[in-house]
Amino acid sequence: MAYVYPSGIPEESKPKPKGRPPAFANERYELVESIVNCKIYQSGCYTKDSYVYAFLYTGYPAMRDFMDSNVVIARASGGMETDGTTKERRLAADQKENANNTRALKNTIKAYNPVVLVTKNDNPLVPSRMPHRYCVLGHYKPTHIWMEEQNGKKVVRYRFERLNSQDEPAWFHPEGVEEICPPGSLERPIVRSCRTCRKSCQQVYLQGWACLNGDCQAFWKFTSSSGEVQKLKDGDLVYDPRFVKQKTAWPGEHLQPSLGYKPLVVSDDIRAEDLYTRAAWNGMICPQCNGCMLRNCKPNYANNFRTNVFRFPVPGCYVAHKIANETINKAPGGPNDIFKQLQLVDIGLRRRKITPEGQKDAMYIRHMNQNFGMRYNFTGTGIDNSRSFEEAEAPAIRDVRTRLNWSAMQIIARNDDKTIQEVAAAWKPVEFNEELVLSYFEDQGIGFHDDGETGVGPVIGTLSVGDTGKMQIRMKATRYFGVSKTGLYDHEYPPIPGCLHYEERLSRHDQILRDAPEKNKQKYWKQVAQDLKLKRGGNKKPPVLLEMTLGMGDEAFMVGHPIQAYYEHSVTHKGRMRFALTCRYIDPKFVKPGEMPPLEVGLDMGYYDGSELPLPRDAAGNTIPNDGKFEDGENDHVMGGMEDATGPDKDVENGGYDEEEV
Repeated sequence: MAYVYPSGIPEESKPKPKGRPPAFANERYELVESIVNCKIYQSGCYTKDSYVYAFLYTGYPAMRDFMDSNVVIARASGGMETDGTTKERRLAADQKENANNTRALKNTIKAYNPVVLVTKNDNPLVPSRMPHRYCVLGHYKPTHIWMEEQNGKKVVRYRFERLNSQDEPAWFHPEGVEEICPPGSLERPIVRSCRTCRKSCQQVYLQGWACLNGDCQAFWKFTSSSGEVQKLKDGDLVYDPRFVKQKTAWPGEHLQPSLGYKPLVVSDDIRAEDLYTRAAWNGMICPQCNGCMLRNCKPNYANNFRTNVFRFPVPGCYVAHKIANETINKAPGGPNDIFKQLQLVDIGLRRRKITPEGQKDAMYIRHMNQNFGMRYNFTGTGIDNSRSFEEAEAPAIRDVRTRLNWSAMQIIARNDDKTIQEVAAAWKPVEFNEELVLSYFEDQGIGFHDDGETGVGPVIGTLSVGDTGKMQIRMKATRYFGVSKTGLYDHEYPPIPGCLHYEERLSRHDQILRDAPEKNKQKYWKQVAQDLKLKRGGNKKPPVLLEMTLGMGDEAFMVGHPIQAYYEHSVTHKGRMRFALTCRYIDPKFVKPGEMPPLEVGLDMGYYDGSELPLPRDAAGNTIPNDGKFEDGENDHVMGGMEDATGPDKDVENGGYDEEEV
């Protein structure tokens, strides 16, 4: 009985499917934003809270990968490398049964949670011609996980069975072809217990029963008809039809999960704030054709601050958080007016489409953005997506630049104990000449990243208007653990207080650099990391050192280039709508000639002096004097570090990015 189409058959030679997919997409982002719990942005598996929710089954099938109208058998991902001679993909090392995805799938099996399987039109094992680039096969029951051996390497295999309470043929079953052997029509598979490890498993291969516990001494061995104990021959294996065609009992199989999100219903009595909820920006599945639709914005009718300073264990580096109040926010041209202007005037905020080098699938930034002044190499802004300050339709754009220039000078003057005149003279040539506006809706945010692009000045200032944001700062993983993802010692920067094994690393760092050879440095850095026993650890992440709540009108400043080298920050959004307006100085010397703005970015000619605002008052109505100095004590903090932290990052809706230096 032929179960699959061999990989050599072209897609166009396959028969048509008998039906149509429950959901399809031509771009990956259309798919992941429209299907519930299917965030396979750049990987083939989506896990959350130690459970698997979706798999993308595509590309290059492994030996003994199998697919028919009801069952999928696939090798677990990971452990592959490219052969330097043949350029073919091959297993580089044994796969582990305790890998994150496999452990998560075991939890999914125990919880009887179905997973979504998605395929692509380049999958040679699909028995019919795929009508679209990405097609949802449907919900599947993960039923079995076992180990086998391929070319001397241990691999992990999964079996999935289509969730089908009505025993109806799959939509991708070949048109005009009768299903000869439906699930459950054969005898139950043979089950035996291993005499060595005492674990039981089903007979998977026709050649005979073998223990499929990769940790067992009897793994991959079976007793032949002559009574001799032999290893299974890798190239001759055939699946036992009783194993493949079994039907697994599944509680609640008749309860078919929903694929798509519940769309926002627009009615006459809808509230304006509902237009900024998650339902308003989720993708959706067309009820007519089942196509996934990505929501993309199109034009419609369209001194008074209390300041907290957090100092880092790097000379000259600190973060200042200026906390606004009612007087500041309600002042003419203040944050309230800025927030209103950004909602009423189309300043060019759009979701940006990008295609990273080497990728065919386009990506979309979830939030909207617009850049002004010098061009900034932020993901999604693009060379052609920057405008001059003079072109800004909303005066608020120019006003924010002026406000943040004034605030930056005040902060530097107070921190360095200089007069404002001294700071202003040095600041004017390097004042902010770029402004990036980001808008966030419900559940949106931006994952951990740094602003350390070449040419960016040492001071970065942000104004937050709208709902509350939460900004977190942590040490980069490479700086914190002392080793990169690829196992190389962090030789680029000396260790600082707060990193793991700080004293030992600091005492040996200079000598390690002096002993570095001229050649084979990569091998040397890897050996150093092993000698120091530096490891990244599975789900371990650097601890969050600083968390700031950014309220309406608050300003945040990061001061010092080394902050961007040692630390990274993220911002999550608490509420419905928030704008972040961030200003930087970008040195024109580091901008390529073809990327210079058409108009020269002129000096900031605006005027703002926050000291002219009325002073805040206490509960008794008395004014609170401002002596021009930062408050001591609780408002001046030195950032150290915790020794360790575990657990994955929280899920941030930023289009799948959680960047760090490697």
